[in-house]
Amino acid sequence: MSQTITASELGTPHKRNQATIDAELSADLTKRAMKWRKSPSLVTAAELVENSLVDGREIEGVAAAQYLLLADVPATEAIRQQARALLGRAEREGSADRPSLTPWQAIRRWRANLRMHPRNALGWVELSLAQTIEGQADQARKSMLVAMQLAPLNRHVLRSAARLFLHLGDPQHAYDIIAQSPATKTDPWLIAAEIAISDLAGKKIRCYKQAMAILEGAQLRPRQITELAGAAATAEMVSGNRKKARKFFSQSMDDPTGNSLAQAEWAAGVLTTDLVPPTRFETVKESHEANAFHLYRIRNFHDVIPACELWAAEDPFSIRPYEFGAATAAYIDEFQSSLEFANRGLNVRPDTPALLNTVAFSAANLGDLEAAKSSLDKIKQADPISEHIALANRGLISFRESHYAEAVAYYLMAIEGFKKLQAPNLIASAWAYLAREASNSQIPNRADIINKAVDIVANSNDLRLKEIVSAAKMRLLASQFGGAEGPRVEKT
Repeated sequence: MSQTITASELGTPHKRNQATIDAELSADLTKRAMKWRKSPSLVTAAELVENSLVDGREIEGVAAAQYLLLADVPATEAIRQQARALLGRAEREGSADRPSLTPWQAIRRWRANLRMHPRNALGWVELSLAQTIEGQADQARKSMLVAMQLAPLNRHVLRSAARLFLHLGDPQHAYDIIAQSPATKTDPWLIAAEIAISDLAGKKIRCYKQAMAILEGAQLRPRQITELAGAAATAEMVSGNRKKARKFFSQSMDDPTGNSLAQAEWAAGVLTTDLVPPTRFETVKESHEANAFHLYRIRNFHDVIPACELWAAEDPFSIRPYEFGAATAAYIDEFQSSLEFANRGLNVRPDTPALLNTVAFSAANLGDLEAAKSSLDKIKQADPISEHIALANRGLISFRESHYAEAVAYYLMAIEGFKKLQAPNLIASAWAYLAREASNSQIPNRADIINKAVDIVANSNDLRLKEIVSAAKMRLLASQFGGAEGPRVEKT
C-alpha cells in the first residue's frame, strides 16, 4: 500500500487552472494543520497526514507523521504506513519503511489488525496481497472480496482486485471489476486499468472517449494522468498510430509512476526510439521494471537478471520479472541461471506456460532431457504462442535424442503456427534454432535448412539470431570442407 501512496494513486485528481478548487483544498489543509498544532493527538495527526498526501503537500504533514510513528502512540498499522509513505515522499530522515516481513508474518500481522478494525478495506487488500505471495489463492480471493464489499468505489481496492484476478488467470473477472464500476467513467487511474485489461479479456475499450477528453483537456496534474497517458499510448501503438502513441508516451513522462515508466521503456523497444528521459530512472521510485527493459534494449543482457531480482522484490506476486529475466538468461546461453530463475517464478505460479517453456529450453540445452520433457508435459491450456514454442522445444529435445525427422517436423509445425499468428520474430527465432540444431547433426537436408534460416533471419533486427545462423553456416562450411569429423552437440 505504501507504494500506492507514493505513486499518488490514492489522491483525489486535482485540476489545473481552477483557483476555487485549489483554494478550498488549501483552506482544508490549513484548517487541519491548525487543529493539529492546537491539539496534537492521534486523530488530528492522522487527518493532517491524509490531507497532506491527498493534496500533494507532504511537507505540511511531516511533524504529524513523525508523531504517529512514536512507539507510545497507538496508531494502527495502516495509519503508520501512511505516515511512513509521507516521510518517504518528503525525503526526510526516518522515512525508511519498516523491516520487510515474510508473507506469513504479514498475514499474521494483518489478521490481528483486522480483528480490531474489521472495516479497514485497505487492510483486507494488504492481507490479500500477503496471502497471494504465500500461495493461498482461495484465501486471497476471499479477502479481496471483503475489501470490495467494504469499499466498492475505492480506486486502490478496485485496481488491486483486478490485478489479483489477472494473477489468478481470470482476465474476464478482472475486466468486469473495472468496467462495471460507476467510478471508472471519471477516474483516470481506473480508465487506465480498463484500457490495459481490455485486450487481455478480449473486450472493447468502453471509456476511450473519456480518456481522450481527460488527456487533451490538460486540467489534471501530470501525476494523476501518467498511467492513463501510458495506457492510451500503448493502445494507439497497437492500432498502428505511432505518431499519437509517441505523443501520449511523452505526456506520460511529465511525472511518471514506476508503471508508466516501465510501459514507456517497453514501448521504446517496439517504436525503436527513446521515450524515457535518462533522469527518470534516478528520480522515479520503483523503476526496476523499466530498468530491466532498458538494459535489454541497450543489449546489456548480463545486468538484466539483477534488475529483475529487484523488480521481483518490488512486485512480489508478479511472475513477469521471472519470465523476463529467465528468458533473457536463456537468450544469452546462461542456461543454469535461466533454469534457477524460472523455477523461482514457478514457485509463485506453478502453471505458467512461458516459464515451463523456458525451463524446458534451458534444461534441454544443459542435457537434462527428462526434465525438459517433464516441464513441457505440465503445460495446460496455454495461449497459442506458448503452444507453438512448446512444439519448437520438443523439436530441440528430439534433435538431442537424434530423432531427426521428428525434430524437423516439430520445428516446422511451430513455424507454421507462428505464421498464422503473424509473429515474424518468432518465425525467425524458430528457423535460427532449427539451423543451429541441424548444423550439429548429419541430416541430409541440413544445408537447405541452414540456407533458408539465413534468408529468414536476414530480415530480422535480432542480432543474437544472426549470430546463431552465422555460426550454423560456418559449421556447415567447415564440415563440407573437411573441417568437421561428424555431428557434435554444443550448449551454444
